[in-house]
Amino acid sequence: MKVPALATLALAGLAALQAETTEGPPNRRDLAGGAAITASAAPFLVFRETNYGAHYSACLGTLISRSWVVTAAHCLDTAGRQLTVRHIGYEQIQAFARPPGRADERRHITNHIHPDYVPIPDGSTNWTWEQEGTDIALVRLPRPFRSSRVTPARLPTATEALTIQPGLTVHTIGKTGRRNAARADWPIESKPSDSTITVRTDPASRYIERGDSGGPMLMRIGREWVLIGVSSSSISDVQTGQQKQLAAVNVSHYHEWIASLGVDGIEPPDSRLPSAPPPSTPRSRPGGTITLTLEAKDLTGLTCSIKTSNGRSVTGISYSGRTTFNWTLSGPFRRDITVNCE
Repeated sequence: MKVPALATLALAGLAALQAETTEGPPNRRDLAGGAAITASAAPFLVFRETNYGAHYSACLGTLISRSWVVTAAHCLDTAGRQLTVRHIGYEQIQAFARPPGRADERRHITNHIHPDYVPIPDGSTNWTWEQEGTDIALVRLPRPFRSSRVTPARLPTATEALTIQPGLTVHTIGKTGRRNAARADWPIESKPSDSTITVRTDPASRYIERGDSGGPMLMRIGREWVLIGVSSSSISDVQTGQQKQLAAVNVSHYHEWIASLGVDGIEPPDSRLPSAPPPSTPRSRPGGTITLTLEAKDLTGLTCSIKTSNGRSVTGISYSGRTTFNWTLSGPFRRDITVNCE
């Protein structure tokens, strides 16, 4: 487990949730205190496991198609070994993992680690949020999951990505043993970089533990689950040692890269920011009158004019001691009226 220290007064360690590594299968809960979920509540969730000898390691991942999984890059240090990708509904795919160029896509699991990924060494104090935000990878399976219990999550649209801001409550999923999972709802606390988001955990009752790396952070839109983050590291308080934040990779930041890999159903992001709808065109009034009043303590020497959007105008000059201006306009006129005083 890598534990880079965070050199600030308030926070102590940036602890990678990491692939849980043990000398045998884990026998404890991983997302402590979360609400248990089933396959129907998280039909996109997979467990990624490696067994060789007495060694066992595990991470989580999120299906964004039936044959592509989003996970954390630091979970893929076991390339070349046999991996098991198990859906929460118990269908599983087992194969040897290979990097692109060395994988036979019909037989192997292909690990695509983002080219900008920067591993943070154990105990390092020399890291940045930008480096933390590179901890993302995609896994291509040699065949798709076929179970009717599988429903991939989707990536956020450009408009939805704009809502990923501090205060938004997100659903974070972690393991509870080898075959089960739990969910905790926490608010986004900050976006320390374009590629990173943090949420504030609740160490008194619910918190993330080792083995939860690569797990999803989601929001629910209608009946769809939208993947917005990939769990990467936890941050602890320097004084108490309690976990206080969870750091995750902002998935929308990597939409273009994900699409470039040829993930089925993923289109390149629209480079144009969403725009506001065009203003409605003012409608002409058939007739009537409108009276405007300007009032002040002293309007002496002030010249004011009023003009409507269809060209009608009235001008008035104030005399000594005058405190109000009154204008009466007769239609037709549009809604826009401009008053200018000099």
